Amino acid sequence: MTVNDEALPAPKVLFVDDEESILKSLRRLFVPRGLDVEVMPSGEAALVYLKDNKVDLIMSDMRMPGMNGAEFLAAAAKARPDTYRVLLTGYSDISSTVAAVNEGRIHRYVAKPWVNEQLVAVVDEGVAISRMADENKRLTAKVAHQNKQLRTFNESLEERVAVRTQQLSKAIKKLKRVNESVQTSYSATLNVLYNIINLNPAVDGRQAQLVSGLCRIIGQELGLEGERLENLALSGLLSQIGVLGLEYDVAIKPVLQMSTAERARFYTHPQIARTIMSPAPHLDPICSVLEAQYERFSGAGLPKGLQGSSIPLEARIVSVARDFCATLKESGGLTDTSTKEAKKIIRLGRGTVYDPELVDRVLKIDIKELLNADKDENTRTLDELEPGMVLDEDIFNLADMLLLATGTVLTPKSINKLREFEQSHDQVLHVRVLPQVVIQEDDTG
Repeated sequence: MTVNDEALPAPKVLFVDDEESILKSLRRLFVPRGLDVEVMPSGEAALVYLKDNKVDLIMSDMRMPGMNGAEFLAAAAKARPDTYRVLLTGYSDISSTVAAVNEGRIHRYVAKPWVNEQLVAVVDEGVAISRMADENKRLTAKVAHQNKQLRTFNESLEERVAVRTQQLSKAIKKLKRVNESVQTSYSATLNVLYNIINLNPAVDGRQAQLVSGLCRIIGQELGLEGERLENLALSGLLSQIGVLGLEYDVAIKPVLQMSTAERARFYTHPQIARTIMSPAPHLDPICSVLEAQYERFSGAGLPKGLQGSSIPLEARIVSVARDFCATLKESGGLTDTSTKEAKKIIRLGRGTVYDPELVDRVLKIDIKELLNADKDENTRTLDELEPGMVLDEDIFNLADMLLLATGTVLTPKSINKLREFEQSHDQVLHVRVLPQVVIQEDDTG
């Protein structure tokens, strides 16, 4: 027998009779049926037992010295009101038995001498009723407990919903502030990748920024916009990230000075880049551009030997922007002389290494336009900054490590630190902020 899939102990029954032979007969009849049988010689002894023990059914003889069966069962009903009570009675005691039934002190009576099958049926029925009553009590208590919990929950639900709504509202406001002009699906990943680039002296973070800016300018001139333009700029920023996976002596050596084996190793860095970025599926379009960045317009490039317009446009743009900025660096930086040298090198590859149209566009670019590519009406000098403004682009220190991230809410302290940095390094900083967004201090928690 189980209740709620939990095994119940054997039914416990108590037989009360002053005749030992009767008690032995009842034991012989019910113990083999799996009942836990307890016997008592008198009502007084049985009441003492019932103080500390619960039973499913009590069966008592009517005629006993001292306390008779009806009196005992009446007392037992007070001690254990949920226990099923049966009276064994002779024909001569029928009137007192009927009175006991009518007064509610017993549930059933069995006439003596009894028939075993009938007695067994009475006991089975009584045990089942007793256990059903226990289960009803358990379920009632459980329901009462659950109702109490539900009342408590309902009492606090409105308050919790209000608090949660307030939290969500604040979170949404913060997301809107940060997401108004940037693609947040990339920002955290790119900040990490950019700082990783700058930890390796073989890769120049400043140069990566220049490549990205040049890619953006060319893409805008070609009419690219939205996600495609952003992916192009990101491809430029990460074009050399795979170099981090190369041996240091290969990574720092100019390509023209490499041996055949070293050059073959160097050109595997786009595949290394895909491995680095593989945990971020949203960077797959970037990886595809990087893998094709060494294809040549003439068809003599790597890894597939693609030719002309079969090379993805973004890869063609990254190729010319990457080499232009690399030549600027090798020629001494952002000077008129280095700019002329970089344009000369790019011109030599027109139609063979690079897309002719893209070369023509790069040759027309003023280096100042590249340096100021990201400046617009939302770019501020430090004197124009106010507490509560929100950064619309990352700010980097001189080592090109991330100083303040996109989405940072400026404070008087952070603005003063930027001023100190600007003064100590004798350079003017320009900072882009989100348009028409100023967060009050009490609204930033």
